[in-house]
Amino acid sequence: EGWTDIVLLEKHELTSGSTWHAAGQITQSTSSLALGKCVDYNIQLYNGGLEAETGQSTTWHGCGSFRLAYDEDEMDWLRYTRSVNVALGFNSELVLPSRVREMHPFYNLDGVVGALYTPDDGHVDPSGVTMALSKGARQLGATVIRHCRATDVQQLPSGEWKVCTDHGDIVCEHVVNAAGTYARQVGEWSGINIPTTSMTHHYFVTDNVPEFMELDHELPVIRDDKLVSGYIRMEQKAGLIGIYEKANPNVVWDDHCPWEAENHLFEADYDRIMPWLENALDRMPIFAELGIKRDVHGAISHPPDGNPLIGPAPGVRNYWCCCGTQIGIGWGPGLTRELARWMVHGSADISMRAFDPRRFGPYADKKWQNIKAREDYLLRHEIPFPHFNRLAGRPVKPSPLYERLKAQGAVFEEVYGHERPRWFATGEEAQEDHYSFGRNIVHDRVGEEHAAVRERVGIMDICAFTKVRVSGVNAEELLDGLIANKLPQKVGGICLTHMLNERGRIEMEMTIVKFADDAYYLTCAAFFEQRLLD
Repeated sequence: EGWTDIVLLEKHELTSGSTWHAAGQITQSTSSLALGKCVDYNIQLYNGGLEAETGQSTTWHGCGSFRLAYDEDEMDWLRYTRSVNVALGFNSELVLPSRVREMHPFYNLDGVVGALYTPDDGHVDPSGVTMALSKGARQLGATVIRHCRATDVQQLPSGEWKVCTDHGDIVCEHVVNAAGTYARQVGEWSGINIPTTSMTHHYFVTDNVPEFMELDHELPVIRDDKLVSGYIRMEQKAGLIGIYEKANPNVVWDDHCPWEAENHLFEADYDRIMPWLENALDRMPIFAELGIKRDVHGAISHPPDGNPLIGPAPGVRNYWCCCGTQIGIGWGPGLTRELARWMVHGSADISMRAFDPRRFGPYADKKWQNIKAREDYLLRHEIPFPHFNRLAGRPVKPSPLYERLKAQGAVFEEVYGHERPRWFATGEEAQEDHYSFGRNIVHDRVGEEHAAVRERVGIMDICAFTKVRVSGVNAEELLDGLIANKLPQKVGGICLTHMLNERGRIEMEMTIVKFADDAYYLTCAAFFEQRLLD
């Protein structure tokens, strides 16, 4: 994006964190438009673009992949994902089990009803990609300093940042926390809460597979969310099995990761992952009698909701987060390109709302982070139903009416720590979320609530809103430069408007009430509290 006076600090060697034990996979099987655009950029980068620019190989394996479905809920998920693929222009198709068997004859497809085929998927050598990216950065003017550990980051009275290292200090206008597993403790140096937790993940490489020896092509990756809770693919002429177990996930370094940790792996915990490993061997019977020549059990950084932390840190200027990216190879380059655009131009080219670090508030303490990271790990291979309600670690900030509303049948959702009624169970249905990709009983109940308020009257608990008073002689001038609508002119006047960023794009919607000649009352969604304050 044009900046070249950039320094990257690496305390040991590039890739000596979680990158060196990454499986290196990337898939267009995503139901997120924003991540889909990042994935599209990354595949183009890995599939020749980066090597053409740098001369450094990424060892791209464009083998494609299948995501399997065993029931109608999973098929609905794949249909929805396919619709996102169409919107993004991706090459994908819904296929019958017979098509999977034709392209992957060794996988046990008992019970499979369909699959999403994404032929442009693949995997890379994580080390090769990292070296190519670092070479490309140096070609554009960046400096990479290895074996240089940061020891402190403090903001100076000038607004600049001083980064202290064991090789001396660096003063800079912007600082990016891309410290991976260390992100939380690096943030603490500057009084910034970076909510990430290290979770361990297994994958296994088998001995060479006799059935693979004569193949002249690479089989597609299989993503089996229900039975394997992970992925299975070829690793040269061996097999590779990756598992995200759905019970007893493992947190490590819940206080601080030791600074001396380099290329760190943990002993495999076969007891913890055995049910899913057994399923994987049942699904891929040609692996069943083989030995395991390599087990990889390494730490990966998980934010509370699974989405990376990309963007401005809360409450400070020119401190940026680039961490919590649990799928670094699959998401990394595209997300960091958007971060660079945000830093240089004032906003990204895609919606970064789901990744903005300011979506979490002071309530996100270390205990809560660990609870939510465990939950996220367990949900890694579950169906991401629309409006899925994550329940762990709640309630955090219930309103004074919480128990009364709950007694009336309220089913709550959490927004920036607040418990907000989503709908009311007033019939015989269970007082809990009912998930599907189509209409269900919740649609009818919400329709009844709408009619009741439209035809009669309703009372609203507005605790779960952000409310800010802006006052002073320059209040009108300040707000007028930030919003798209006209401010109310009379005391008691009200307007609905949007706050814009430097590029004239919408940041948030809000209601503004004029309290006095020099005072305004702003109300917006709770989610935007820290963004509004910043």
